[in-house]
Amino acid sequence: MRRTVRWGVAVGLSVAAFALTWWSCSSLLHRDEGISLGVAGGATAIVIAVAGWWAMLEKAEEKPRGDTMDVIQNVKAGGDAYVAGRDQTVNINSRKAK
Repeated sequence: MRRTVRWGVAVGLSVAAFALTWWSCSSLLHRDEGISLGVAGGATAIVIAVAGWWAMLEKAEEKPRGDTMDVIQNVKAGGDAYVAGRDQTVNINSRKAK
């Protein structure tokens, strides 16, 4: 699913959770409006947190074949190079320029 559709589902779920919780607290449990709204707001916060996390998930992209290369850079401290700490090796995966 596209990200906008997932966010639409997440917002729809949070609105439904708010309405259902508010209705059940006020009608079924006979609580006053303030308590009903507080409980509904708490339920909405939980639902939108979980649904928002789900909406932000991306499909794992497969590693492209043949258009990546490994770049290894060695840096030695001393001379003209200033390196904090000790000597280091950096391995960077990047795509080839097209």
